[in-house]
Amino acid sequence: LSISFITQNSRYKEAEEAYRNALLYQPKSPDLNYNLGVVLLESHKKSEGLSYLNTALTYNPQHEPSLFAVASTLGESANPDDQLRAINMQVKQIFDNLILLQKSFSS
Repeated sequence: LSISFITQNSRYKEAEEAYRNALLYQPKSPDLNYNLGVVLLESHKKSEGLSYLNTALTYNPQHEPSLFAVASTLGESANPDDQLRAINMQVKQIFDNLILLQKSFSS
């Protein structure tokens, strides 16, 4: 199930079950952890959703969809500490991308 299909059709419970089952077979998949995290966020389960997004980042620290989702979620928080974490994540990603770009030009 694609995230856009799930969002358009509000099939969160079904998607949550499908992704949880898939993670039984591929628990280290950043994409599956990300997808479940997004479904949980859309189901108003913020802390559990963030947990799966962070798991995706554990297995792939450069997983851009997860980085964006975490930063967006924290940025929407009323908690200033969460907002600061979101800004720091985004700044780190920008610098990481600049380093990669610089390396590609110096090769």
